[in-house]
Amino acid sequence: FSVELLGMSIFMFGIAAAAVRAQTDYDRAAGIGLSLFLGLAIATGMLSQAAQANQVPAPGQSAPEETRVSKIDSVALNPAVALTLSETAAAPQPTAEGEAPAPTTETPASRLTVETILGALIGAALGGNLYLLLAKHRDD
Repeated sequence: FSVELLGMSIFMFGIAAAAVRAQTDYDRAAGIGLSLFLGLAIATGMLSQAAQANQVPAPGQSAPEETRVSKIDSVALNPAVALTLSETAAAPQPTAEGEAPAPTTETPASRLTVETILGALIGAALGGNLYLLLAKHRDD
């Protein structure tokens, strides 16, 4: 939720800046594209940091009390894109020494969740209002 919220806030900040300022079409397109790239880069970096912090320990090491492995490997920033994405299936574990893992027939879950929808909506509202707040103070 927080990753989607922050990424969409950055993206919407760039959209609001491009829409409000008097620029050429090329400048607006570049501003929106760069804000999308920046939002995705920062959100993906946060997601990878969270995944590294929640990794399963190596054999022989003690596990932290709450170990959680994230199956989500990317950010969407858009509920329509999240509808087409799916979570990655967990890698099947070998059953015994040297045996091949048992095949799984599970269908990966969709990435379109309440967290994705609310993160995008609240992040867009925050990013747009933050730009309007900063632009108002700049004009004074």
